[in-house]
Amino acid sequence: MMFSKKLQATMNEIQKVGAMFYKTEITDDIVLYGLYRSNQHEPIGKLMYNSSMSIFMLRRTLDNEYDMDEKDYGKQEIKNLPFTEQTECLFKDAESYAVLTGSDEIDLPHILLAILNSENHVVREYLEDEVDKNKLQKDLIELIYAKTVGYLNDNKNSKNEVKIEKALP
Repeated sequence: MMFSKKLQATMNEIQKVGAMFYKTEITDDIVLYGLYRSNQHEPIGKLMYNSSMSIFMLRRTLDNEYDMDEKDYGKQEIKNLPFTEQTECLFKDAESYAVLTGSDEIDLPHILLAILNSENHVVREYLEDEVDKNKLQKDLIELIYAKTVGYLNDNKNSKNEVKIEKALP
């Protein structure tokens, strides 16, 4: 399954974030930060903010995790970093969400839904301490179905009515 254009652009930012934190592999926490950082003013970023997620608190969490007090940001060369096995599973989970919701491509909300179930200790602790996960999950499901149903409605008629009729289990 293909990535949406928005997710492809976000993947470039995720690589930059990986280099910024001197990583040798991309982990789920780096994916979360890259996703939020590159989409703060997009609908997905607004959902994250409305669920009490803070880009500043997430950054501070990562700074502490990777002991960034001793390092200079941006001094590492940006290269194509591989994903950890755990992060590969995250993308497979996102693909499952895309299939389940009738999407023909993996998009940002699918990745974020998968992140909500991440086993990465940094992500898990951050989400438990800072974020209203239930609200975020509900809002993500509504966003996904609004896009899916909206797309179907646009193809059936010219009205732009969007009805959310289902939700993920």
